[in-house]
Amino acid sequence: MISSHALALEAIESYVAPKEATMKWNQDAMAAWHDYQATGLHVTHDELDAWLGTWGTSNEPAAPACHV
Repeated sequence: MISSHALALEAIESYVAPKEATMKWNQDAMAAWHDYQATGLHVTHDELDAWLGTWGTSNEPAAPACHV
């Protein structure tokens, strides 16, 4: 039998963990946005899409270089 303390702890962790992951994702996205605003460096959707299309193949190149 699970104690009420263990059950409450599990419930709190189940609630908090996804919230913390979302906050981390948002912080990383904002940091990337600020970096882009400061440098202008980026990779286009088409460049990224073409590169991702090679993943898992014998022809997988290095990641595309960022450019202004």
